[in-house]
Amino acid sequence: MGSPINSSLPRTATASPHGIGRGGDGQFPSTRWSLVRAVGEDDTLAAAALAELCKACWYPLYVFARRTGLTAPDAEDATQGFLARVIKKEMIARAREELDTLRSFLLRGLKNYLANERNAQRRTKRGGGQLSQSLGPAALATAERRWATTVLDNVFTALRAEYEHADKGAVYDAL
Repeated sequence: MGSPINSSLPRTATASPHGIGRGGDGQFPSTRWSLVRAVGEDDTLAAAALAELCKACWYPLYVFARRTGLTAPDAEDATQGFLARVIKKEMIARAREELDTLRSFLLRGLKNYLANERNAQRRTKRGGGQLSQSLGPAALATAERRWATTVLDNVFTALRAEYEHADKGAVYDAL
């Protein structure tokens, strides 16, 4: 008997309406490290190896995303987005058999991806996607002019103090 979250997950051979994924148990397949290593090579087999790995890991990643509370469509989008990132950033080629299992490597990456997506959504809710109001060209020029004047006044004041300290105030006045 599954957990309440798990009970709403489909137990069919495919998770997606598009027929992507494998196995209905949500378990990762045994890692074929020869396939993982083939992804890192620069030949025609690399693309086929990557496609096979993505296909084999899609459903377990989807199940994990669902167990974090995402709806089915959101979990599908998150899984697809994560795998697209894996492909774009060539992440599979960085997996190392001696350091980690492929399952742990992918789940850690998916957790980070989901956290980044949640943070992006929160930023958008707080107005992160809106452009800030900027100063117009005239106001910006005025502010820059005031700043430059203030800097120059401070420099001249310090320079006058140095000349007067050296008993050369008259030389400064002549400049």
